[in-house]
Amino acid sequence: VSQSRYTMLLGQTAQADTSEFVEITGTVTINITSGATDMVARQVSMEGIQISGSIVNTSSVDHTVTLCQGRLFGNNRLIYQNVTATQYRFRIDDFVINQATAGVNTDPMIHFAGTGGGASGCQVEINRLRATAKNNCPVIQFDTAATLTKCENTTFENTTSSGTASAICIFNGSALGAGLSAFGNTSFSYTGTTLS
Repeated sequence: VSQSRYTMLLGQTAQADTSEFVEITGTVTINITSGATDMVARQVSMEGIQISGSIVNTSSVDHTVTLCQGRLFGNNRLIYQNVTATQYRFRIDDFVINQATAGVNTDPMIHFAGTGGGASGCQVEINRLRATAKNNCPVIQFDTAATLTKCENTTFENTTSSGTASAICIFNGSALGAGLSAFGNTSFSYTGTTLS
């Protein structure tokens, strides 16, 4: 997706079965590079979509990305926000993110990186997310000045059987001073067969 206006991918199936999703296979790349500074008009929203692959965002101008009522399955790093925009919003609501198979990858499953804007500029909101890492890797990691402004009703799970399991949630570098990160009704669990 490379645009300067509102873009919405809405999955609708022919059946009335609400468990069915329209599926995208491969990498969904978001790279918004031009347009006026406007996070409202410049939005990418995906609802009712199942992605078998990954989502990569390398945008350089202000924008909003929303993932709602869907699923994301794949291997290694599944969401990579490598953003240089001064401001952006990233929202997840009612979503499932799972690594499909266990492997040797150590990249974070959900990774916020880049040189984007500061505490007030880059904000992440998570609600009703179930995220499960099968590799021995962090479930979510911040290596940027983005602030996790809200994380509610969420489960971060690591199913590794390693006795030296990676941390589930990591805040590195400028993320430590980016602003308050708020967790409510959030579970952090190791469910492998080895005491971690």
